[in-house]
Amino acid sequence: MSALPVLMLLMSGVMKFVKPEPVTKGFADLGWDESFAPGLGIAEIACTVIYVIPRTAVLGAILLTGYLGGAIATHVRTITHPSVPQNPPTTTAMNDPPRASTST
Repeated sequence: MSALPVLMLLMSGVMKFVKPEPVTKGFADLGWDESFAPGLGIAEIACTVIYVIPRTAVLGAILLTGYLGGAIATHVRTITHPSVPQNPPTTTAMNDPPRASTST
């Protein structure tokens, strides 16, 4: 267990209650209503607390995996996050038919 990921997850959960401008903009960009933020914050903090307790750390890790997997699925569904390429070169190269050479 590392303190840095735990602190980051707790900070992320708290920010869903504080709702600064980047959080509300992020929710809007992903197509989520802002009213879901407190529920997601509770879920994130609860999973993190379960992970921190040594006796329930395995359950907490499983719950956090599901929580973060849902976040990844949301980003992939919307494909608006800058780290997800809109048209990856590998799929473009595989889908484009070969082109004839036009040398004269």
